[in-house]
Amino acid sequence: MILDIGAIATGFVLRAYAGAAANGIILSAWFLLCTATLALFLGIEKRKAELRLAQIRGNKSRSVLKDYSLLLLARMENVVTTSTVVTYALWSADIVLLAVTRDYLLPKGVIERETSSLYNLDSKVSFAYFKIYRLIRKKN
Repeated sequence: MILDIGAIATGFVLRAYAGAAANGIILSAWFLLCTATLALFLGIEKRKAELRLAQIRGNKSRSVLKDYSLLLLARMENVVTTSTVVTYALWSADIVLLAVTRDYLLPKGVIERETSSLYNLDSKVSFAYFKIYRLIRKKN
C-alpha cells in the first residue's frame, strides 16, 4: 500500500539526481529529503483524488485503492506536510551555513543580506505550500 506512494516519490527523487548529474551539481541531503517529502505529498494527493473519484463512481479502478481510506491518507498528508516544511527550512538553513562559513570570500554585508532573503523566501514558500494545501481541501 505505502510502497506505491513510495514508488511515485522515488521517481521524483531520481529525476532530481538525473538533473544534478546532467548539470554536474552535487545535491545536498536536505534538498533530497525536501524533494522526497514533497513527492510523497503529491503521491498521497494523487491517491486521495483517485479514491474520491472511485467512491463517486462506485468502483475502484485500481486494486491498491482497497487498502486506503480517506482518514489514513489525511493522516499521512499531515505528517508529510510537516516534514516537507521542516526539511525545506533545514535545506535553506544549510545554504545559509555554507555562506557563513565562506565569509572570507564574501563581504560581511553580503552574507547578512543573503541570509535575510533566504529566511524571507522560506516563509513565502511555506505560505504558498499551505495555500495549495488549502485549495486542495476546499475543492474536496
